Amino acid sequence: MAEFKTAMITNIGKKLLTDTLAGKARMRFYCIGIGDGSYDGTEDLSVMTELKSQKQKVFLSSVSKESYNCVKIKALISNESLTEGYYMREMGLYVVDETNAGNTPVLYSVAVAEKADYFPEYNGKVPVTILQEYYATVSDVANVDIYINDDTYTLFEEFEEFRNFVNNTVYIEAKNKDGGNADTVDGY
Repeated sequence: MAEFKTAMITNIGKKLLTDTLAGKARMRFYCIGIGDGSYDGTEDLSVMTELKSQKQKVFLSSVSKESYNCVKIKALISNESLTEGYYMREMGLYVVDETNAGNTPVLYSVAVAEKADYFPEYNGKVPVTILQEYYATVSDVANVDIYINDDTYTLFEEFEEFRNFVNNTVYIEAKNKDGGNADTVDGY
């Protein structure tokens, strides 16, 4: 299993976070990029604006709050679009500023592998998938959003959580509407 060093927030990521805190921007997590760029340990990751050799981009599946200033982001990486395998040596989290008309994604943070895994090309039969968790430091502000693309995979555990939320919400609303009797609520 690949092992990544602690992610480094880029200068452009710090600026966007600072602008968000000041109310001048609205930061939205967008996607994770994965690549095979090589690093010798002397690079200043904070000045990066893109990965060295990005091979894939995957949209985010979910985000959850881990602490007052850290979120856990999940993305499902699949090899179905790969015609050539690669070593997963670099990973970057991209964000956009929703107040910017261009909405161009910027590299928020970068993580470099200590031990890289080989991600094979698609064999035409069974795809290889990896559930990637990425921890990002943010501030406890309301102006940070997560972008979920229509092409994003939904994880079963997250679907179950959503279904339970909907069922509980319907039950509570039905209980409130008929004076406390919610025995006839249909659920899944």
